[in-house]
Amino acid sequence: VGHDDLATSELLDPPLATIWLNRREMGRALMLRLLERVPPDDYVAPVELIERASLQAPAQLSPASAAPRPLGVSPSGEQQLARARQLGNES
Repeated sequence: VGHDDLATSELLDPPLATIWLNRREMGRALMLRLLERVPPDDYVAPVELIERASLQAPAQLSPASAAPRPLGVSPSGEQQLARARQLGNES
């Protein structure tokens, strides 16, 4: 599970579940403390779990699909890497 719901979380294989927190609301709370000179206290931020496939049990792999690939690279990302390597060899 990641944090901040980064855009790349959806591109990993499997897509990474993440915790989202409203940074704008955190900034607003901070500014209120600074401007109103409120004594420091614990800030409890509301968070949301963005559920993605990384929370699921791994699927059973068939022998044909069990070929190793770089950690965290999706099948489409693997194709892009192969094409980039091919283009690098052509130059």
